[in-house]
Amino acid sequence: RSPASAIAVLKETDARGAFTSLVMAVVVVKDVVVIAAFALNMEVARTMFSKDAAATLTPAGLLEPILSLMASLAMGTGGAALMGLVLRQKNGLLPGYLRLGLSRKLQAGVILGLVVVMFGLADILQCEPLLACVVVGLVATNRRHTSAEKEREELHHLLGAVMPFTNVPFFMLAGASLKLNAVAGTLWLGGLVYVV
Repeated sequence: RSPASAIAVLKETDARGAFTSLVMAVVVVKDVVVIAAFALNMEVARTMFSKDAAATLTPAGLLEPILSLMASLAMGTGGAALMGLVLRQKNGLLPGYLRLGLSRKLQAGVILGLVVVMFGLADILQCEPLLACVVVGLVATNRRHTSAEKEREELHHLLGAVMPFTNVPFFMLAGASLKLNAVAGTLWLGGLVYVV
């Protein structure tokens, strides 16, 4: 299960509690591992099958995929720090010169913009954008400090505000990319697997 669909189901059913938290933790950790493994494999494949593969099969060339992952993790951690600044606006936990007086809607827009910029920047720098964005959320919600609980709650509310603007296009694009005529020939096989 993907985090997007799990979050959508949990939001739709208004599920809360320890089991819900456990399910989300498992889904997100699994997703981080899958994204990291996929990213590493893609980088290795890109290195091995590039036009100048012989030149990239050096120790420095083989180190490039690992550096890309590390850069993605660093970008995500930095993005989480910036997100923390946005989240602390509401609670008045910042010194006066850092307070921007953002409303909740504006905070939600800033967080959405931050994630979009992180994704684009990671892509431009040839890092792993999905991994960087997952790390932003992971670090932002699991940081340990005095206002962590307030920030986590604020992030939950802000993400709830932007969820329709992200989930609707995501699921619409997922549906639009489904080629039913390509699936039709093997639909019986899927039905057989489902029955068995």
